[in-house]
Amino acid sequence: MSTTGHLQSARFPKLLSDLLHSNQFLKMFSFYALTLTLVTLIALFFVAYKAPQVITLNTEGKALVSGEKPKAQTLVSEAIKDYIRLRYNWSPASVDSSLKSSESFIMPTTLKAFQEALSKVTRFSKEKGVSQTVYVDKIIVDINKKVAQITGNRITSIQGMKAAGDLKLEISFESGAHTKENPWGVYIVKEREE
Repeated sequence: MSTTGHLQSARFPKLLSDLLHSNQFLKMFSFYALTLTLVTLIALFFVAYKAPQVITLNTEGKALVSGEKPKAQTLVSEAIKDYIRLRYNWSPASVDSSLKSSESFIMPTTLKAFQEALSKVTRFSKEKGVSQTVYVDKIIVDINKKVAQITGNRITSIQGMKAAGDLKLEISFESGAHTKENPWGVYIVKEREE
């Protein structure tokens, strides 16, 4: 009788080898994760304790340079843009508040005449359902003459019927007190529409 023997490899060393290989992979993964966490914490520490950078912007969204004074023409132009936004853009529902807000740009000596003229505009807007929107194209300011020339487009709506036209306006202005409502200190003395 012949006996044949089969060599059978032991399963334990293979299992041990697989375990060591997977354990080595977990060790490397843990090392890389720990390194990444430390780098992130260091970067976070530097960002958290860095002083914030403050950027000041003008009304057009451009950065202001420290120590640079704005030009007088620019300040007057910005004041007139705000005045035109309040004085010439309104609807029957907002005409009272818009025109009342525009009074902060009127010289106190001419305020009474201005209010009388605006009462007619307010009454007409409410009775006829009139609204108006103005888009300014260009403002030319002459500081010496204290006059500003404004050109643009005006859209007027009367009971839903719209009409477009040109806006040509000449505004005479004076300097005055700086207030919360009028931080530029530019006051309208006279308006003349062409």
